[in-house]
Amino acid sequence: MPDSVRWKFLAVAFAATMLSAAPAEARPWIYAGPPVVVPPPVVVAPPPPPVVIAPPPVTIIRPPPPVPPYEMVPLPRRGYVWEPGRWFWTPRGYIWRRGWWRRW
Repeated sequence: MPDSVRWKFLAVAFAATMLSAAPAEARPWIYAGPPVVVPPPVVVAPPPPPVVIAPPPVTIIRPPPPVPPYEMVPLPRRGYVWEPGRWFWTPRGYIWRRGWWRRW
């Protein structure tokens, strides 16, 4: 393509582009007021869990044990010690356990 034809082609293309880009009518400016600033959404933390107050420890007061029954101490044995009987607490009440010989 010769140089003169190329320049004519480019001039026609440029003129067509400029004519097609020109607005048909001028648009008026519309003023909508000052810009509105929208704050970001507020994130609310979940409420803290409720405080559970533990009840005070329960003190169980048991009745005192009965008077120990009379128990005759047997004669001494070599290598053993006599342990007298005693009361033991169970959920059903006190139980008496007789004395016994314990190895020394």
